[in-house]
Amino acid sequence: MKRLLLTISAFCLISNAKAQLNTLNIGSIAPDFIVEDLEGNQHVKKDYEGKYLLVSLYANWSVPCKEQEKLISEFAAKYNCSNSDIKILSIDLDGNSQETNTFKKKSTGVNNQANTTISGLNGKGASFHESYSVDGYPTYFIIGPDGLIKETDISNVSSIKSLESALEEVGADLKASQCNAASIEELNLSKIELFPNPTSNLVNLKYNSGINDNITIVVTNSIGQILHTQTNESEIGSNTFQIMLPTLNTGSYFIQLINNDEILKPIQFQIQ
Repeated sequence: MKRLLLTISAFCLISNAKAQLNTLNIGSIAPDFIVEDLEGNQHVKKDYEGKYLLVSLYANWSVPCKEQEKLISEFAAKYNCSNSDIKILSIDLDGNSQETNTFKKKSTGVNNQANTTISGLNGKGASFHESYSVDGYPTYFIIGPDGLIKETDISNVSSIKSLESALEEVGADLKASQCNAASIEELNLSKIELFPNPTSNLVNLKYNSGINDNITIVVTNSIGQILHTQTNESEIGSNTFQIMLPTLNTGSYFIQLINNDEILKPIQFQIQ
């Protein structure tokens, strides 16, 4: 497969690539999918109902696609937090988990990329590419909250602004979806610590508070599904709470603090 598809690696040009979905049009029902990310978490189309899903399809053996995935990662770091209406999937064509992970690290320079990454073989990314009938790489498309294709090809992707514009054109409210919904100052919280991190099933949350009030602690996965909640009485000064987590797969998760419907920017932690 690699040899045949090497001829289309020229599509992985940042400024003038024209790749798209062959058999799906804007308004088509997006095909169902079941894929597994590099951390072993399963993702299905239904998980993203009510969200705008930006999908990046690429080939790990293409050097130009590496630059594009770096851009996608930067975009995801801005919008892909657990409380956002924007979600991002990066799906490799034909790499196994190790090859895709190596590509991810070289593209972004970090081990934990903000966007969810699917390998071509172990994660069933190849089947996704086949279902969506892609004719070149990279291809970026958007599935809407209603499960319909909103954009089959985001062309001339050269900056985060390119992706923002494409999502705004199909109705996404990016201003409301950014990850810093409330600041530490607004909640009168400071010096937040989460330990141990990585953890297994018990994590300690420590912070200083300027209020006497209830704080709700919410644990979510990377697509915003709530896995655990608890409410604790927060006092002025130093507060430390233990959070007993349910059994979770190895991977990245988020803890949010909520007070009077204000949400602090999620804190990421790892399950080992």
